[in-house]
Amino acid sequence: MPKAVINTQAMMCANAAMMMQCRPRDPDAPEATYLDWMPWNHTWAAMRLFNPVLTEGGTLYIDDGRPVPGMIDETLRNLHEISPTYYANVPAGYAALAAAMEQDDALCRSFFKNLGLMAYGGARLPDDLYDRMQALAVRTTGERIVFYTGWGSTETAPTSTATYWDTSVSG
Repeated sequence: MPKAVINTQAMMCANAAMMMQCRPRDPDAPEATYLDWMPWNHTWAAMRLFNPVLTEGGTLYIDDGRPVPGMIDETLRNLHEISPTYYANVPAGYAALAAAMEQDDALCRSFFKNLGLMAYGGARLPDDLYDRMQALAVRTTGERIVFYTGWGSTETAPTSTATYWDTSVSG
């Protein structure tokens, strides 16, 4: 059963300040652009995706897709049109995305065009999936992309610590 935990204004501000310290934006980078399917009533989605738009500005596109068979197609269509600067998903979503990008160079170019940071949560990202995503990034841009993840609980709104630098393995 879901549990109700209040996220206070102070918690939201503290999390936003942490995010801006962990992932500072290059002033010459493209405007912040997000594509988000996650429900905002979930603390991770609200704090990690919606609040950054309020904190640093930018554009938030609402994705009607989901990381499940039959619904991922909408996300893939959206990613052909929208090149996010920050992208977050669950590991199952990255698995579907990697499989699609391995078969579709145009999707791969669009996805990585402006991307500065990928993030995941909800479960551990398997090392083989991490390696596949990094191989796609290198093949497309010549560089690896930082894969951000955090640990915490709903009560910490939701992240109390994070890995925000390039690592050789997931996590």
